[in-house]
Amino acid sequence: MQWRWRAVEIDVYIKFIVLLVLGFLIYSSVINYRYNLLSERGLKTIQRIHKKDISPEDYSAGFISSEGDFKRARALLPSRDEAYYYLATLYIDYINSEFTKKLRVTEDSGLTEDIAEREAIANLERATQINPYNVDALLSLAWLYEYAGNKDSADRLVAYAETLSPGKIRIMSKILEWAVLRKDMAKVKKLLEDIFTINPGMLSTSLNIIWRVEQDYEELRELVPAKRRAREIFARFLKSKKMDESAKAEEEYARDLAE
Repeated sequence: MQWRWRAVEIDVYIKFIVLLVLGFLIYSSVINYRYNLLSERGLKTIQRIHKKDISPEDYSAGFISSEGDFKRARALLPSRDEAYYYLATLYIDYINSEFTKKLRVTEDSGLTEDIAEREAIANLERATQINPYNVDALLSLAWLYEYAGNKDSADRLVAYAETLSPGKIRIMSKILEWAVLRKDMAKVKKLLEDIFTINPGMLSTSLNIIWRVEQDYEELRELVPAKRRAREIFARFLKSKKMDESAKAEEEYARDLAE
């Protein structure tokens, strides 16, 4: 008789454990669903307020809405890095926004550029602590450190990011933009060579990154790899910029080069 009661107790205990596990899994699923819903809604709002013709009033309303969504997502799952990163990018967007839009956000929420910078740095630092392999967060934090005058920390983060993603064109392109803005032409030249070696088709995209900052033909031609295909791509790029004479010179130069 005693063993039967013992079996019943074990059966009840097992059922209790199963129900507990199921309850935990359901709760976790609900929290994750809510987290993803808030994050996606915040990102969609950011895309909407990026439109050039959006009014300062609509920009401010969208900013405040996204900020609330990301903060709620962050509170739901503080151990995940995405909401910290998204919130930081929102503050960076505010810092880089037009004066009238920035002013309206300040009037509506009390946010200032100094506060936004501090919040962006704090959120990115937390994101990179949670996930030290989030290269986008690392590079965004490096930009902010550079912006704040902390160049040593910025250089350290960029160097670390490079070790995490060797050969990844997307990350190399981000670092290329970094090098261009800092006018580190030796690094720009090396990155162009590496990008061309990995994927020649991406050379034109990389040249566009440089062109947005540096539109000097003589400067640019010194950076392009001295290989026939690279120079042919460069010639086509110059034609797209209506620089026909320079393009013709590059085509002639390319014919004299080996692949």
